[in-house]
Amino acid sequence: PQIVIQASRIVFVSQVVLGMGWVGASLSPSTTSSSSSSSPFGKDRKWQRYLNDTLQQVRAYDNGPPSTTKTIYFIRHAESQSNVAKGEVKKRSVRGCITLCSVGFDSDLSPTGRRQLLEVRPAAQAIVGEIEAIFHSPLKRAEQTAAALFGEDDGNGSFKVSRNQLWLPVKAMKEVRFKEWTQASLACSRSILDLRVATFVKFVSMLPFERIALVGHSRFFSAMLSIMENPTTLGNANIWRTSVETGGPFGLRCLSKELLASPISRSLQSPSGLSDTDVDVDEDGLNEDAGEYIVIEENEVAELPRMPPRALKPHAQE
Repeated sequence: PQIVIQASRIVFVSQVVLGMGWVGASLSPSTTSSSSSSSPFGKDRKWQRYLNDTLQQVRAYDNGPPSTTKTIYFIRHAESQSNVAKGEVKKRSVRGCITLCSVGFDSDLSPTGRRQLLEVRPAAQAIVGEIEAIFHSPLKRAEQTAAALFGEDDGNGSFKVSRNQLWLPVKAMKEVRFKEWTQASLACSRSILDLRVATFVKFVSMLPFERIALVGHSRFFSAMLSIMENPTTLGNANIWRTSVETGGPFGLRCLSKELLASPISRSLQSPSGLSDTDVDVDEDGLNEDAGEYIVIEENEVAELPRMPPRALKPHAQE
């Protein structure tokens, strides 16, 4: 039975909580297979259809065969306003609750987050010339991070997307969604998230590029690196370089990783910068994936972060 609490706009669904149907199925390498070449990632769910479309965009840009070895740069978004608010909520701050409701889950970067990007931008600019494609979560904090690190300075304190690489937002890269959080919290299962992550790993394995950058969220990247056999926790605005090859049960195996840059700036509300408790609510609508959930609309175009003109020296950790 469905329990809908209209006042708080929270929807719990028995399929998600109990893991009924496909939600409760165990993840296996065959889970992401598809008999249709036009829909290699499936087409039952909107994020799968979006991922199919993204692959078609890639092939229109470069129709070469998949590379068997890749260098993948993993970048978690810089600190966001919602990160700061959640840090205050953990301290049982009423102001934090009010701020979180105000900024929402698809929030802009915080002032500390913008400083973090200044600190690691030199490291990002040192590698941008070798990167063939940049894929980022469509959420504003990730889009702004990608632009500030790899984009071109427009001379007015903002950054614009470079035309030297393929830039694409990927909806399958969004942070843990509400239904995934609900399943993990109430049913102690991650099958929904694991399916999405494994499907995205398959997508990356099919790319023709040898060097790509992924800009997104820590929980998603942690799950991704775990199934690639090299688990890692990413802090805000960290830049990790990984070497991967075709192989493993899900298509890619991470052979090695190196932390290239990490910011000095840390928020007082989140001094470690390592936890990411974001829960994103999908734009896909009700009744998708055999379950209902609430909808929060995203802004179609995210404003790029405005940065001071002076760049700081990046700080790299061993």
